[in-house]
Amino acid sequence: QSVAISRLDHAEGPLSPASRGESVVLRAAVDGADPRVLKLTSSAATQREARHFKRHIENRLGGDYHTRLISSTVFWDVGGSLYSLVGAGITPPVSFSAAYSQTDDVEALVKPLEHFFDIVWRHHYRPSKPLPSASLETLYGQRTLKVKKKAEQISPKMLADVLDHVDWELIDPVDYLFNGGAGAAILQPVKQRITHGDLHGDNIFVDGDHTWVIDFGRTGPGYWLRDFVELEMDIFTRLCPIEQPVNQSRFAAMTSASITALVSGTHTQLPPNLQDDPDLVKAVAVVDQVRDLARSCAVCASAESTQSEDPYGLPDHVQGEYMLALIYNCLFVAGMSRVEPSQRQRALIYAGQLAARHQTMQDSS
Repeated sequence: QSVAISRLDHAEGPLSPASRGESVVLRAAVDGADPRVLKLTSSAATQREARHFKRHIENRLGGDYHTRLISSTVFWDVGGSLYSLVGAGITPPVSFSAAYSQTDDVEALVKPLEHFFDIVWRHHYRPSKPLPSASLETLYGQRTLKVKKKAEQISPKMLADVLDHVDWELIDPVDYLFNGGAGAAILQPVKQRITHGDLHGDNIFVDGDHTWVIDFGRTGPGYWLRDFVELEMDIFTRLCPIEQPVNQSRFAAMTSASITALVSGTHTQLPPNLQDDPDLVKAVAVVDQVRDLARSCAVCASAESTQSEDPYGLPDHVQGEYMLALIYNCLFVAGMSRVEPSQRQRALIYAGQLAARHQTMQDSS
């Protein structure tokens, strides 16, 4: 037998993998047969992923294009999960990270995401027996991601490098979440659903029309819009080109405009000096579409949401919790030891901007 193996988990070039060295994703084909996806990681992570797949995913995905876990095995400290991408055609799917780096066609990028949220994962957003509500502080601060512990790894210097730029209209996001600034907002009950739990561009595979996802190690009950939040954060802090000429000041101007759109329920209008930058234009356009998909999910899951007449964005009652969830996710990434410094700084900038805007909303309500 001959086995062809190639790496799959991120795009070529300067883009850093979201796994940060904790796993490797490979395409493996035996004797020219349809390729399978092989994920190598720790034995504990492999066993956890197999449990979550069986409990939450097996026979619970919609449509004819989805992921199937064929087998998983462990050997000492290393484990492997072998997936088939059911329905994949002759042209092998590529990671969303790779697709994002290869095209500026926003519609082409969003179409497979629509397939995932509207068809593949739809049953999880409209369960026959909804999960009990829980607070964001419980879901992010204590359970699942344990963001508070990660935030302790964010040094004063990391924060100072961001907070010293007062023209960006931001505040200390760590202090805002964990020292009372957000007040009762993080304690309010929010909906729970079964979420993928790690929906970044390296875990999503697309062929132009359909989506397959891998890595179910964090799949389970969570904040109901968590997957949208994680994808948005990944687009802004990692997939949008890290290298020059896109510097952090322009990044902050882009995200500030995007937050304004989030709060106003519109699509993003970049300031004139950014409108000639195709990378920033693409990033906000894709994020706008991700939020529109989140809005569709909210409408499906809540009768109250159908009362909103806004054509874009999230319903008013969801905006605040969505912003807080973004802050939690940004702090989780910023507190990771192996994250790229540029992504850490971007995550802190975005978190600080979101905290400042959320505080303004709190003060005016």
